[in-house]
Amino acid sequence: VLLDLSRDAMLAGVAARTLDAGLIVRPPADPGAGVDFETLFELPVGIVVPPVHRFAGRRSVTLEEALAEPLVAFIRKGYSDYHLWLAEVVKLTGRKPRIVAQGDGATSVLVAVASGQGIAFGPREFVTVSGQRVKFVRLDPPPPALVVGIATCKGPRSATLDTFLKALRTAAKSATACK
Repeated sequence: VLLDLSRDAMLAGVAARTLDAGLIVRPPADPGAGVDFETLFELPVGIVVPPVHRFAGRRSVTLEEALAEPLVAFIRKGYSDYHLWLAEVVKLTGRKPRIVAQGDGATSVLVAVASGQGIAFGPREFVTVSGQRVKFVRLDPPPPALVVGIATCKGPRSATLDTFLKALRTAAKSATACK
């Protein structure tokens, strides 16, 4: 069974053993008692903007330029990792973001961007999800990448989970090799 949950909810589910695994952005600290994290790949972060935005035709923008724009962010509850990452970006620039809208997942964040409410930080893969409704623009210099991996319970695992993890590792290596 596949579920679309926040990173925090996935970690709690894995720790409680109500979930076998969670595909998550690496926690900034120890993922918690009883949870292992294995890195699968990294996603460089840029910004996504509506196609009519003044940045849409540019090859890159600076973090300072991006943070001067109205920002669509993930909600804090459930996406503490995003807000910790954003705090690191703010440290790099000293410029505080102006969050004008929040979403409870990638789809709602992308809809807000496409409708012109603001821009959002995210990976190039966001364009895959939303098609031509948004454009991806690189950040120069690039901020820290998102490290994506799998959280699992420490200890013995089922043969089914081991098979799934093996397939996931193979897919991650294959996708990384294609870039």
